[in-house]
Amino acid sequence: MPSIQKILLFIASACFLILVLRLMRKRHLSTKYSLLWIALGIVGLLAAAFPVWVFFLSDLLGFELPANFIFFICTFFLLSAVFAGSVTGSEQAEAITTLTQEISLLKQRVEILEKEQADSKK
Repeated sequence: MPSIQKILLFIASACFLILVLRLMRKRHLSTKYSLLWIALGIVGLLAAAFPVWVFFLSDLLGFELPANFIFFICTFFLLSAVFAGSVTGSEQAEAITTLTQEISLLKQRVEILEKEQADSKK
C-alpha cells in the first residue's frame, strides 16, 4: 500500500473516531450504538498503521485483492449497523404503540373522573 494511501486512511479513520466520540459526548449518539462505529474506526487505524494483516487475512480467506476484502468488511459493518437500526426502530415503534394506548386509557379515565366529579357537585 503506497504511503499516501496509508496517511489518508489514517487521517480519515482518526477524524471518523473523533467525530463519533464528539457525537457521543454531546449525547447525539448513544454509547450502545457507537461501539460498532468505534470498532470500524479502530479497524481503519490498524489497517493504515499495519496493512500486513489486511493482506494476510485477504489471502487466508481467499480474496483475490485486499480491496475486495476491505469492501467485504465495510459491507458487513454497514449491514450490521442497518440491522441494529431496524431492531431499534421496531422496538421503539412497539413502545410508542404501547404508550399511545396507555395515554388513551388514562385520558378516558380522567374524563370519567371529571364527569363524576362534576355530577357530584350538582
